[in-house]
Amino acid sequence: MSYSIDAFLQACKEGEVAIPRGVAESASVDLALHSKAEILLFLAHGGIKSELVCENSAEWRNNPNPSVRVMVGAEKLACLKR
Repeated sequence: MSYSIDAFLQACKEGEVAIPRGVAESASVDLALHSKAEILLFLAHGGIKSELVCENSAEWRNNPNPSVRVMVGAEKLACLKR
């Protein structure tokens, strides 16, 4: 499974993203964003603009058939400069 940053930003616009407590606390302290709505609005409208392309997928390391490429959810978000 892979994830698209564009799909994530669209979900932010639609208010469909959960904000974990630690993220909310950090956004409040670091960015003066004190509600879920403020955080999602910030994200949806360019708050994380970047030249990075990010996805949360990786090639399966333990694939029993290496001739067939299998993508899985990665442990860490991988970001590459465009």
